[in-house]
Amino acid sequence: MTAAALQGVCLSRDALRASLRTTAEVFAVNESGEIKNREEAPTHLSSRSLKQQQEKDVQTRTGKAAGVFQRLWNIWSSKSIIMATKPHLYMSVVIPPATYACETWMKTTSITNTLDVFHHLCLRSILKISWRDQITDGEVMRRTGVAPSSDIVSDRRKRMTGHGLRPPRERPASVAIEGGRRRHEDEQPRKT
Repeated sequence: MTAAALQGVCLSRDALRASLRTTAEVFAVNESGEIKNREEAPTHLSSRSLKQQQEKDVQTRTGKAAGVFQRLWNIWSSKSIIMATKPHLYMSVVIPPATYACETWMKTTSITNTLDVFHHLCLRSILKISWRDQITDGEVMRRTGVAPSSDIVSDRRKRMTGHGLRPPRERPASVAIEGGRRRHEDEQPRKT
């Protein structure tokens, strides 16, 4: 059961499908926190470095999540939905598209800043806090009870590492992690 259902928020399946559907319209969040439309320029994958590809992926992910956030603006601005419900809904509907495949991203300052700017911008919008109010990001996190985006990403990385270490030794993932060698107790003595 989703957080929306637990909190009594009724979203139709069509509304959720429309909010999660990939559209031709892609949004970008720049470092100053502005959300604007951005045209996709098709480029060949080998023309960029891995860091550039990941930064582009993070920008695309936050843009899609910004689109989901904007489509749910009626919920964020609604006075009939209590404030305690909105962060739960945000974490269950907006954060997953933003952090999809974040386990594979490098931890760089530009990626962290992009995620933090998007995260703080959304939470400030939910709380109706203007930049003129001079409220710190820590205070915004305390009011909503939501973890920082860097903590969300690091928790998902740790979970992924646990999945990689847990499978049986015969699986290719375990062989890759262990280096493909037999452990000492499994080695058979040579007969010479």
